[in-house]
Amino acid sequence: CSSTDVCCDPGAVCSSSGYSQCMQPSQSSGLCTNPSGFSAAPPPTVSPSSSSSPSTAPSLQPTAPSCEPTTKPSKPTTTSTATPSSTSTVATTASPMVSDPLCCDTTSYASSWTYCNSAAGLSMNSCSTCAAYQCIDWTVGSVAMQAREASYFAATGDSVYLGVGSYGNDQTRAGKCYRITASGVDRDLIVQVVNQGGDVPDGNFDLQVGDGGYGIFDACVADGTSVPQFDGTGSQWGAIYGGWSDISSCSNLPAFPHCGSAPADNMQDLCRWSFQKKIRAPTGNSNPTITNMCEVKCPAELWQATGLHRSDETNPAYTCGLTGNSGGGLMTRMMDCTKPSYGWNGNVKGTTYPGYELVVPCRRDGYTRINAMPIKVPSTMTPSQSPTSATPVAPSLPPTTTPSTPSQSPSFVPSATPTSPSAQPSSPSWIPSLLPTAPTVTSTLSPTALPTVTITFGPSNHAVKNLTGNPFNRTLNYYVNPTYQAELQSSIVSATGQVKATLQSMMQVSSAYWIDVKSKILGTDTTSVEGILTDAASKAVKQLVTLIIYDLPNRDCHAKASNGEICCTYNADRTCNYDAAGTCSAGIVEYQSTYIDPIYSVLSRFVNSVEIVLIIEPDSLPNLATNLGDPHCGNTATTAAYKTGVNYAVNKFKTLPLTMYLDGAHGGWLGWVNNLNLFTNLVMNTLGSNILALRGFSTNVANYQPIGIMCPFQSTDGIRNDYCLNGQHQSDPCCADPCKLEAQYNPGNNELNYVNVLYHAFRAAVPSFHPHFVIDSGRNGVGNMRSNCANWCNARGAGIGVLPTSVTAAPGLIDAYYWLKTPGESDGCTQTLPD
Repeated sequence: CSSTDVCCDPGAVCSSSGYSQCMQPSQSSGLCTNPSGFSAAPPPTVSPSSSSSPSTAPSLQPTAPSCEPTTKPSKPTTTSTATPSSTSTVATTASPMVSDPLCCDTTSYASSWTYCNSAAGLSMNSCSTCAAYQCIDWTVGSVAMQAREASYFAATGDSVYLGVGSYGNDQTRAGKCYRITASGVDRDLIVQVVNQGGDVPDGNFDLQVGDGGYGIFDACVADGTSVPQFDGTGSQWGAIYGGWSDISSCSNLPAFPHCGSAPADNMQDLCRWSFQKKIRAPTGNSNPTITNMCEVKCPAELWQATGLHRSDETNPAYTCGLTGNSGGGLMTRMMDCTKPSYGWNGNVKGTTYPGYELVVPCRRDGYTRINAMPIKVPSTMTPSQSPTSATPVAPSLPPTTTPSTPSQSPSFVPSATPTSPSAQPSSPSWIPSLLPTAPTVTSTLSPTALPTVTITFGPSNHAVKNLTGNPFNRTLNYYVNPTYQAELQSSIVSATGQVKATLQSMMQVSSAYWIDVKSKILGTDTTSVEGILTDAASKAVKQLVTLIIYDLPNRDCHAKASNGEICCTYNADRTCNYDAAGTCSAGIVEYQSTYIDPIYSVLSRFVNSVEIVLIIEPDSLPNLATNLGDPHCGNTATTAAYKTGVNYAVNKFKTLPLTMYLDGAHGGWLGWVNNLNLFTNLVMNTLGSNILALRGFSTNVANYQPIGIMCPFQSTDGIRNDYCLNGQHQSDPCCADPCKLEAQYNPGNNELNYVNVLYHAFRAAVPSFHPHFVIDSGRNGVGNMRSNCANWCNARGAGIGVLPTSVTAAPGLIDAYYWLKTPGESDGCTQTLPD
């Protein structure tokens, strides 16, 4: 308020701290005016429970709201769509502001909530109340923020976390963006200042984090306001400042806001994410130290999400270059659910673009924007562009998390269909020679190489219980099997030097478990699925377990030998007669009743306590797509077994809250457009609508294809990437191709390029399907050690690849690099090996 305001309560005056009684939400009648014909300053979204003001203004407290027009708006003829059952949509490429006819929009949010709600025929406690709150999708790690990060990465090749928060009490920082390097956090953050934090020491940044602390101006629960964003009490949220101090306590939080039971983000998961990413310490209340911080260009993905865009940015780049400082402050955290102070008129000190003058807050559901400003979005606006710049400024320096490149250049790929699938044996026969510590990737990904991400909040529109989102981000506690540790130890005792050190380093690294025989389903120890899940469920923190479903009838149809145990027709020695035709009815029944159904029974007991990922039948459908000329694959029995078996497995497991990836071979197998089309059509014909139950595809399973570098996507048919073909761009490292695949019009020279074309193939065939990928890095860590790229069996000189991680070169496309092939275990193709 100012000294010229006439306050609603007689005798009220403007206090020295800038507040007066007319800011309390207790007035029930009328609008008051000042000599300029404006109403008194609007009340804050919440007020302290005590009438006394703190000596310093806490985060998210508006300090100088301006007056509002007094014209009484007419009652709207339409009602709000922000009901608990409504669905909100946030697109990363569009303005976040949702038009709404309620008078609280036309009066800059809340000059008189009681009056506006009454005019609209609403109660104060309605989900369409004029009261404004924080937007949940601003929270670091939210579904929408991850989509925005993917969009930003697609435009810049820069892998960062995006977020919002408070940066001290200086109002000239309103709307500015800063790049932060923080101790222990695996990548830099780019954050926008949306709030004035009088209690945030200069040098600290107060980041909006899931359960970061609701503070004195609590709008999260009923303890702080009569219209809280969430149900429950403050006891569910931990400490007032900082929230919970251990990851296990996140389960105490309410999952969703009062208005809407199934938005995209679960508050418990957002809380866990912040621990897993070390945004907050694993235990205790310590905060990461800021080691470098500078003002940067604000990505469109951020200012389109918040509605505030400064036009006077001083740094044209997204990176610090030489302008960063030594840091020394802390990256603290908050989440008080209140409308940020830079959503109030008069608080933003600096020039802004028209239509982007204030932070646009949300309704009580945490997603639907309250629009009180004219929307002026240039028609050509794209992610990471500003109204004055048609092209994003490339980072002047690589992000701090740019992976190192090994001395061996990972540039080889197999050039032919493998002569045998990835049979899974039991005993280690080779030792990896190198333990990589970072992905061997950098990215030149173009904006067209990733999907335009639209996040729809609400339940799935198909009858599937499978979880959405990246499972490798839901928990970073990837399960390590004690049985595998024992196998490693058996080799460690006889190893020396670097090999021994490498094996010892592998002892705490997770890998997938192959269910390649029925005897591995039930049991009490960790050589069985039941034993593994029992052990995983006993851990203090939720574990992720990855399992390989691998026991189709007539398995390994293109191999010279197979250890598959289920047959369409049995020989006298119980091996499979691959030449016998038929429908494989007996084999399919055996697969369903003695393999898939028992696995389902075990999984159903643990899906709520363990994060479960399934890789479905490696090599199976790729063999049918390309190897029908082999009578073992092309006969009617094998074809029926694979198609019926895969569909049965997906249809069965889709009723559980877990995540499935169907095997998609690798670039040296399916990278040609003809093979891609064959595979795409086969998957569609096999699964039908069940394709929507998949998260996506696994690639490179048990193979040596390098991760590589993703090329810009330049296509004439929308599927094949022509960037490296016809001799183009051969000096670009992303085109490295010693196996001469590009000369055969195969753009899948590495797995990043392969998953890019595989994605486009399925998007063209099934527009509603947005596949994501897991790349096997269990044995692709050494460069070109093969004399023939078609060699796949126990290749000597091979080494383990990138450690399992969800930090990938294209996070909107690739969920994880993971050791799907268990490193060290033999392919089982010979009884003895030379030397």
